[in-house]
Parts: sequence; structure tokens; C-alpha cells
Amino acid sequence: MSHRVGIDIGGTFTDFALLDISSGRIATHKRLTTPAAPARGVLEGLSDLLVREQVPVEQLEAVIHGTTLITNAVIERKGARIGMITTAGFADVLEMANEHRYEMFDLRITYPAPLVERSCRVEINERIRYDGHVETVLTQSEVRLAVRHLVEQKGIESLAVCFLHSYANSEHERQVRDIARADYPEHFVSISSEVFPDIREFSRWTTTCINAYTQPLLDRYLHDLEQGLYARQIRAPLFIMTSSGGTATPAIARNFPVRIMESGPAAGVLMSARHGEMLSINVFITNRGNAHATDVNIILCKDQSPSDIKRNGCDENNVVYRQIVKAIMPIGQSDTEEANPITLLYMVEAGNHEIVVVVDPDNNIVETDETNNIMAIDGGEMSSTWGALDVGVDIVAKYSVPVIIVGATFSLVGVAGYVVWGRRVAALARFAELSSLMPGIDDDDMVF
Repeated sequence: MSHRVGIDIGGTFTDFALLDISSGRIATHKRLTTPAAPARGVLEGLSDLLVREQVPVEQLEAVIHGTTLITNAVIERKGARIGMITTAGFADVLEMANEHRYEMFDLRITYPAPLVERSCRVEINERIRYDGHVETVLTQSEVRLAVRHLVEQKGIESLAVCFLHSYANSEHERQVRDIARADYPEHFVSISSEVFPDIREFSRWTTTCINAYTQPLLDRYLHDLEQGLYARQIRAPLFIMTSSGGTATPAIARNFPVRIMESGPAAGVLMSARHGEMLSINVFITNRGNAHATDVNIILCKDQSPSDIKRNGCDENNVVYRQIVKAIMPIGQSDTEEANPITLLYMVEAGNHEIVVVVDPDNNIVETDETNNIMAIDGGEMSSTWGALDVGVDIVAKYSVPVIIVGATFSLVGVAGYVVWGRRVAALARFAELSSLMPGIDDDDMVF
């Protein structure tokens, strides 16, 4: 038997899922995250799960790991102290950003401070044109002075190299990286042409700075995790979930930690999408006789035969989904009347299923058969408790509001017409009175 284990480490809890590949059985485990040493919580929880499920470490085929470690480090500003080497005249791009204001009329708006302090940004005399041609050649002696200043005077742990138009020609950035690694091999270097070769400076440089900001943290974490797995005789390969939903080796993750910034959320979205494809159910609710079946309790049951469900009901341990639908169901007159569809998600088995739910006057639903379809109720039509009175009340409830609105509208129109007509008659009378005082005007001349 072989197994795979999935591990997700969050700010509060670390979750484990152990999959038996042959049977499809999944065992889960949860424990508190250890923020001071995240790898310790992962290793201890994994050991506890394997012992509880009696799975030898030799049977582990893969360890797949998702984490919000990078996300939390950026949000909480708990990354490394970093420096930046950039093209002369462009050190303030991080503050200038895209000049987008998310509060257009707020004159006192403040933005988050860049991950790189202004004093830790050094400008270099170099220039590459938009088409990749070199306009100003890079001077290695100037680069060495800049790197030495950042490391020895500013105390940086990691360096971000961000030159103009490096997406078109990365030669200068690669030269700075090689010089920095040769002079200070224990430090981390991220170059924008490798991290995110995008044409826009702000997006490319901020992504590179995040990469440099989190590199030392992730390197230490993966080192502790790999050493712990090796000490526990776990030789299964380790894969890190990326923001795109794929996986990367620890070596790739070390070089590009920004790619796993949304590692944990991406895994959750992928699993939800998978459930939506495989484990869906269409529930059709029909009321055949009860005009007021407002509460319908839908229970989805597993691992019980239809006859056992009919005799004893669904055991609580076998309830995989429960929902109370609060709505007035349509009044059906026959078995052939169409029902209102309600889409639910449930975890019974892979595949799409249809369940026809028939509501009786007591708001009961009947049991499922072998094909996951609700069995028809014996005895034909169901009757309403209150008969015609019940239906009458339902009709009044449905149509009283529209009738009141229409009646009020006609009343307002009638009142307005009456007022206008009354004023017109009064005006005519007044005009006739005045006209009688004027000689030479008869009634035929009074035309309106």
C-alpha cells in the first residue's frame, strides 16, 4: 500500500490529509501551528498522523505542502532586511507606483511603505534601451562598491536587482547577481528579469522585492523541514504548492518564494472546483398538496441501505449534508408537473446525481433508492389539510400586493383628473363672467 500526505500550514492551524491511494480512504489531522518554528508543528503533526493510522514511513509516496507562510510574512512585515540596486534616476519608482489613487479626493491619503527603505536603494550608472540595446555599459567596480555598502553598512540579508528594460536584455542584472554572489555567497540575490520579466517597472520591481524579502525566511523553513523529514526516515519527495495551483520542488521554491505567496488559498480553490465537478447533485422539490410546506429538511445519507433508512432513519454518523429550505413550494396537481430545481453540493460518491424530493402535508421527504432517487409516495395524490381555504389564503398572499399597487395608481390618476377638470370649469366660468361685461362679443366668439 502507498500513501500521499497533504499538509497545509496556516497562521493558526496546520492541517493534514493522508490518502490511501489503493482504497481512496482519507485520514485527517489538525494541530496548532508553531509560529516560532513552523516546521516543528508540521513534523510533529505528521508523525502523530502516521502513528495513529499505523502507516510506515516507507509507504509514503509524496509529501505535498501548501503554506501561507509567505503571505503572512509580507502582511505582518516579518521578512528580511533587503537592499535594492537599480538604474540611475529610478530609485523612487516604488513610491511613485502607478500613480493610481484608490481614494480620489482624500488629500491626506497614505500608502503602505515599500519593503525596501529609501536608504537601502542604490542607483547604478547603466542603461538598456527598450529594444534591448545597451546605451550605458555597466561598471563592475561601481557594482562592487554598491553591494559592499548595502551588506556591510546597511546590514541587508537579501538583494533585489531591478534595472530598466531588463525584460528585453538581462545581461546587466545577471552581472550584478554574479558579482554579489561571488563577494557575499551567504546572501540571497533576486533579479527582476528572472522573477517577473514584465514590461512595467513597478509591477516587476515590487514582485522582485517581495521575492527578496521572503527568500531567507523560506530557505530556513524548508531547510528545517527537509532535515526533519530526513531524521524521521521519510524519503518521499517534497513538493510545494504554488499560487497557480501547481507544485514546485524545494529548489524552485527557494529561488522564487513569491510564486507560493497564495499557496494555501490556491489549494482550497482547486479542491472546491474538483468537488463541484465530481460531487454534485440536482434536487427537485415538488409540493403535491400542501400549500404551506415552507420548511423542507433535506438530509443526504451514505452507507445505509434504502430499507434500513426507511425503518430507522439516517444515522447521524452517516449524514453528509443537511439543509433546511425555507420557501413556499409550488402547488402541484400531478406527478408530471415540473418542479423548481435547487442545486446542492454533497460528498457521497463521485459523479452527478439527481434526487427528486416529494413533500407531503407534514413536510416529510421519502427515502432514497439504490439510484439515489427519492421513491414515490404510495396512495396517489396528497390532500391539503385545509382544502380550498388553504389555497385561497395562498392566492391572497400572492396577489394582494399587486392588486393594491394597481388600485392605488388608478386612484391617484382619478384624483389628479378630477382636480384638473374642476380648475378648467372654474376658469371657463370666470371667463364667461368677464366676457358678459364686454359689448360686441357673443357666445360664438367664445371658442377654446
